[in-house]
Amino acid sequence: MATAQNLRYGAERERLYIPELRGARVAVVAHAASVADGEHTVDRLLRRGVDLRLVFTPEHGFRGTASAGEKVDAVRDSATGLRLVSLYGARRKPTTSDLDSVDVVVYDLQDLSIRFYTYVSTLAYVMEACAEQGKTLIVLDRPTPFADVVDGPILDTSAHRSFVGLHPVPVLYGLTSAEYALMAKGEGWIRGADSLKLRVVPVEHYRRERIYPPSPPSPNLATRNAIDWYPSLCFFEATDVSVGRGTDFAFEQYGAPWWGDSSYAFVPRSRVGASNPPHEGDTCLGVDLRSTRAPLGIDWSHLWEAKYRYDSVKVADSLTQRPPFARSFLHRLSGTSTLMKALDEGWTAAQFRTWYFTDVMRYNFMRQRYILYESATDYQPGDAAPEVVPMPEEAPKPRRTRRPRGLFRKKLP
Repeated sequence: MATAQNLRYGAERERLYIPELRGARVAVVAHAASVADGEHTVDRLLRRGVDLRLVFTPEHGFRGTASAGEKVDAVRDSATGLRLVSLYGARRKPTTSDLDSVDVVVYDLQDLSIRFYTYVSTLAYVMEACAEQGKTLIVLDRPTPFADVVDGPILDTSAHRSFVGLHPVPVLYGLTSAEYALMAKGEGWIRGADSLKLRVVPVEHYRRERIYPPSPPSPNLATRNAIDWYPSLCFFEATDVSVGRGTDFAFEQYGAPWWGDSSYAFVPRSRVGASNPPHEGDTCLGVDLRSTRAPLGIDWSHLWEAKYRYDSVKVADSLTQRPPFARSFLHRLSGTSTLMKALDEGWTAAQFRTWYFTDVMRYNFMRQRYILYESATDYQPGDAAPEVVPMPEEAPKPRRTRRPRGLFRKKLP
């Protein structure tokens, strides 16, 4: 089995892409975590004499210090003097003027294979810009912790398409950046897909192991445990529940001032990477997950527990006007209006999982066409598929279908 020590990231496999960059004017999409074998991709390209013209930066900026959702202005990098062009500021897509002086764009962001983690949306818009303007795109691939996990509702693109979800994929879509690029092009999800000159540089010796980034991919995912819990806890960002932004343990805890009986508490404060966090300065009672191992997929039980507690508070304090448990942003995060419906109408978490299970299986059949790496597991993926629970009468029951290969991973022992 491959380990983090003998893997070779796409950026490290220089003989597969550096020759194509010689004599070309190059832009790179990179951030603080664009590191392989201890060297940042910008430094690597400069060391090899590549004519690097500019750096496109995603959410959180080039140094990875901007808060989630914070607009990032275009500046120059103090270390290299290169112009930094933000794709999370006034625009999300490279313009014609951005690419006028460029022949090739190199993409090397450390993604997590989570739909609402916006780097995959940046990839899609970069693909579109390159297709429209006749530029070659080279994707330097990287392992991700969720590259072998598929879970969550499929995005309803007709109703809930946004920068936290552009394409009809599950929350955990089970692909690396290179595989996703191949799928977005192959399925025609980007404008000009047929004309896009796309090259991918795969990871050597990779077999879809759960490998974590060598450095934090964003300021509030500082630990492996936070990354593991992120797909389950991010839905709280559309509610009145804090996920610990503004503390040392973001996405390893959650709570609110109204939570009720709990011996665990935290107080969010503004800091680098978390300006004006929810419930800033308030004591939040809640749940400590720092020593709790996360499941491979999405654990919906935490969202359901929070909804139960919130409703209980509303009943106990009926004289206080309180907003609904979740805001409409929940539709965009989950990709569906059915999650809010399930919470409001009293479905169980298991019933909600059953509702989207068939669609996820159908997606997984399509996903198999773009897989670059075999799985290291020796069992039939799908053995740990969720229990089929009877649905509420008003909800459509999913059709029976055979489970595809590669759908859900077994839970860790």
